[in-house]
Amino acid sequence: MNLAAAVFLLLHGFAHLVGFVGAWRLSSTVPYKTTILNGRFELGDGGVRVFGILWLLAALTFAVAAVGAFLRSPWWGTLTLLIALFSGVLCVLSWPEAKLGLLVNVALIALVALGAMARGKNLEGLYQAEVAAELAKHPVNAPGLITENGIAGLPPPVQRYFRASGFIGKPHTLNVRLHWSGMQLKRSHDADWMELSCQQFNSVAEPMRLALMKGRMAGVIPFEGKDKYQDGHGNMLIKLMKLITVGDSKGTSMDESALVTVLSETFMAPSYALQGYMKWQPVDERSARAELTSNGITVSGIFHFNEADELVRFDTNDRWQDGTPPKKLPWSAHLEGYRMAGGIRYATRVSATWHEPTGDYTYVKGTIDSVEFNVRN
Repeated sequence: MNLAAAVFLLLHGFAHLVGFVGAWRLSSTVPYKTTILNGRFELGDGGVRVFGILWLLAALTFAVAAVGAFLRSPWWGTLTLLIALFSGVLCVLSWPEAKLGLLVNVALIALVALGAMARGKNLEGLYQAEVAAELAKHPVNAPGLITENGIAGLPPPVQRYFRASGFIGKPHTLNVRLHWSGMQLKRSHDADWMELSCQQFNSVAEPMRLALMKGRMAGVIPFEGKDKYQDGHGNMLIKLMKLITVGDSKGTSMDESALVTVLSETFMAPSYALQGYMKWQPVDERSARAELTSNGITVSGIFHFNEADELVRFDTNDRWQDGTPPKKLPWSAHLEGYRMAGGIRYATRVSATWHEPTGDYTYVKGTIDSVEFNVRN
């Protein structure tokens, strides 16, 4: 199957060389034209040569996609989809001579899209499968109660948080499921806010977090993002239209940043604070420093509490900002809008901010609609 796909892509790419040969007058058997769109627009000799280079570029890219198909590389389908779209534009501009090429590209796009849907799950399916795997790995069985003796080793402001939030005498929070609304994301300082929906699952037995986000780029193109820290590694995976992977961040810096996110969310499932992988140090009457270690990586940050013993801010210097190369910058999470539900007090509004040399940049904010502790399915 992959050999057949590779041969087909090579042949289709080879056909694009006709456009290059004609534009550069390399053969007398290929007609030379200086117009596009059935004679509506004149390009001139220079423009035709540039147009010919585009045909050559398409041919070479189809050849690369063919090699990827033959080697079963994970990117060949995405590359084929993109170059088929590009080739389709060239065929439209060269109408009617290239109408057969346009039909081939339409068929190619349809086949790649159908193949992608047949092969893989969308990110929501992956998210649900990973949550189910975590629940099977660490089922909620008789979690026991949070007691005064259990929190005695924590810094005073953290102890007061447990008491004021209503966790003493309640079951240990072995996991938590969150549903967000009104979540907004900003990709850069000057970008518009992008509306998102989000659901999230955290597990405490070992540092673990999963979040699924959905939105529309430019208000039109649907996308899904899955952000996780699981089994000692972080990953941010983004897909357009459930098919095209446009982001797949992983590696050491992603592991560290994702672990920082888990640390910042300690009090969304407060039993995190009582695990052996967490180390605490008092800072002052209203703040405490925590270290979280997982898979050989240690991250740290400071939690700040107000006079009502509410957690209001988390600060760290251990998070990486995307870039070439990525760099560590001060980062903070801010919490507010506390409310009581089921005898538990928790924050409902959360935002995250980069503290850059040129100024602060808040890039995500949202509202927590519901919190479920110790979910079993």
